[in-house]
Amino acid sequence: MVRFKLTLTLSAIFSLAACGDDDSCVIRSLINDPSGRWSGSLARVESDCAESRGPSLSATHDVSFNCILSDKSEVELTNEEGLRFNERSFSSLGGGSFEVISESSQLRESIRYDNFDGDLADVEQKIRVYRNGEIVCSELYRGQLRR
Repeated sequence: MVRFKLTLTLSAIFSLAACGDDDSCVIRSLINDPSGRWSGSLARVESDCAESRGPSLSATHDVSFNCILSDKSEVELTNEEGLRFNERSFSSLGGGSFEVISESSQLRESIRYDNFDGDLADVEQKIRVYRNGEIVCSELYRGQLRR
């Protein structure tokens, strides 16, 4: 039993060293790791777009949790269209939540996960369309995705 505790401690030290000196990277990965493939559908809640994406979206998100060189961790998401999203915020409180964002001059999409500590998460996707630096329209979708 003592050997097991020693091995676990060494493993934790190596994990910490791999992510730098900041404990938050290791702690975040141990407490709530959102990694995996999440899928399901999101229903449109509101829209003022003439060309809406429709009453629902079929969503497939590949989520990964990474330790990066600057002693921090980061959540990345790639959606069903191959669009990459980067972490904007993360919280391990409660069931865990994070928000990721993808931006261009014509489109800004943000995806927020809440309560992802199991195989089901509450998900919200906000889409904003821009033209010449001004917002043209926006849509909001909500639903639950399964891992």
